[in-house]
Amino acid sequence: MDVTGDVKSIIAKVLKIDVGQLKAETKLSDLNADSLDRIEIVFGIEEKFDISIAVELKESSFVLKTGAGQTQELSANTIGEIIQAVQRIVDAKAA
Repeated sequence: MDVTGDVKSIIAKVLKIDVGQLKAETKLSDLNADSLDRIEIVFGIEEKFDISIAVELKESSFVLKTGAGQTQELSANTIGEIIQAVQRIVDAKAA
């Protein structure tokens, strides 16, 4: 499973931009992603990886919270942080 490529593809599709624009250090706020875009990104990630994520939207980021009896807040300010957060959730699900 290519979490990096899949997450970037989801973000690019929602924001209607080229995947090549998405670098690890790129912030969603730099891409003008509004709160609706962020929710669509989360829905796309949930569907792609068959996971459930509780989201708390922040001004320039969002916090992903894993379920399954344990809550782990994963701040996601940049594309790289989003990928890392999703990878942790996917890994936790597989364990």
